Amino acid sequence: MIILDDKIHLEPCPYCGGRAYIDVLFDKPYINAYHSKKCKMRPDTWLLSSEALKKQIKAWNKRVGENGKKDHKD
Repeated sequence: MIILDDKIHLEPCPYCGGRAYIDVLFDKPYINAYHSKKCKMRPDTWLLSSEALKKQIKAWNKRVGENGKKDHKD
């Protein structure tokens, strides 16, 4: 089951810019993305799937700027 909800803000894949979405596997939600074929990393939050979805969203949306600091406040 794939959940696409415009009310939940998910940043795109930080490597390829693919649109992120919430998926469910074994009754556990996690965040994945429509990765480009050239995306070498293909990140998701499956390893965090035991965490609350809100915590996964926060982890997924976290970005670090070029100076090594976060781009936005938590």
